[in-house]
Amino acid sequence: PPAPAAPPPVAVAVAAVATARPHYPPFHSDSQQLDERLQSLVSWIESCVDCRAAFIADDNGLPVVEHLGAEQSHIAAASSILLMLASVRSLMRDSGGWLSLKMSSAVLHVVEVETRWGRFGIGVVTDDTLPLEFLSALSAAVESAFHGETSQGEST
Repeated sequence: PPAPAAPPPVAVAVAAVATARPHYPPFHSDSQQLDERLQSLVSWIESCVDCRAAFIADDNGLPVVEHLGAEQSHIAAASSILLMLASVRSLMRDSGGWLSLKMSSAVLHVVEVETRWGRFGIGVVTDDTLPLEFLSALSAAVESAFHGETSQGEST
């Protein structure tokens, strides 16, 4: 007699959990005015990530653009971070970049940019660290906002 049929194999469904990388829309502003582009930049930040505060300050700690709950202590800390980054950059012979600093109840992210008007820090205060993809997108957006380039890289 034929051998009994083997039981059918049990199919185990393994759901591949693909962590989709977040996609951030490119920053774009048609304005010829720097202050309007910087306001647009902070609005773009707020539309991309859940943040407690977003601001732009110069390296003297003076706020240029403030949105949401920007506290003076955050702006002062961003100024100190810019000074520290300047020292590190001169040692490393590098320019530009960002630093994320975990504080007691929040994370302060500071992206620096060197412009013809001086050095500036873009501060974003969040509950948790921001994804590397956003910080990279933010660095590109900051350059675009300060230097007046469209998303295609054309100067305006």
